[in-house]
Amino acid sequence: MNAIVTTDSVSESQALVAANPLDVSPEAFRGALNRRGENRKALMVWVRDSLVSGVDFGRIHVVGKNSCSKGNQCDNPRHFSKDCLFKPGAEKIAGMLGVTPTFPTLHKYEDAALAGVELKQIILRCHMVDGSGRIVADGIGARSLEQDYGDINKSLKMCAKSAHIDATLRMAGLSEVFTQDLDQMKADGKLDQEQDERPRELSPAQVLGKKLVEALKVGIEPALVAIWDEGMKDKQVAQDAWELLTSEEHKAINAILERAKGPPKKKGQIQTSKWS
Repeated sequence: MNAIVTTDSVSESQALVAANPLDVSPEAFRGALNRRGENRKALMVWVRDSLVSGVDFGRIHVVGKNSCSKGNQCDNPRHFSKDCLFKPGAEKIAGMLGVTPTFPTLHKYEDAALAGVELKQIILRCHMVDGSGRIVADGIGARSLEQDYGDINKSLKMCAKSAHIDATLRMAGLSEVFTQDLDQMKADGKLDQEQDERPRELSPAQVLGKKLVEALKVGIEPALVAIWDEGMKDKQVAQDAWELLTSEEHKAINAILERAKGPPKKKGQIQTSKWS
């Protein structure tokens, strides 16, 4: 980023361009920071007052259907993303800042489609251009035609939307406030798919039960006893783990613990020095 440097020997119209913003005078640098800080505060106030939740932005239910079937009716805030910027919101921000989104590589895909070239992926760059024609920010979006069953029109529009929102967030420094593309991922069913494919975290009882079964299969009795003793530090977890095991596993573990610590207290419950 270039910075303007003024000296006593040159007028404002003959201002020099510094290669690095840190090369400007301290007074000019502080002035620029203060000005931009105030402008950013004004922008954030405008965003809060002007953008409409549910239209310009919104939170997306990101938990898969297998874990929560309520969708947008869910009342658990942890099941939702932070605010996601939608296309209408990006258009409002661009209009307010006086910039226009352009897509310099779009014509290449238009030419390829007219020439009958088979396309599989679309990658578009968005330039935010001000009134004087300067590029003040850029963003990028990508889309697979497979997602849209070969519908190039839809893929181009979704890709352009993604690039536009990306450029808007970069230009206004709004990534700390908004995320992007989750609305389209939700519509494409990707969030449910990723949730289903994500390895599910085991509960402490499931972990203990798994360790007991593995130790039982290996047949190392001291290891099984040590695992059980460690699990008994949380009696509720131990009880829950015990209920996850089969009756055959109960019998086998009981026999090992009986040899190590004496007979069980009663069927289905292990007598150890830590079980009250």
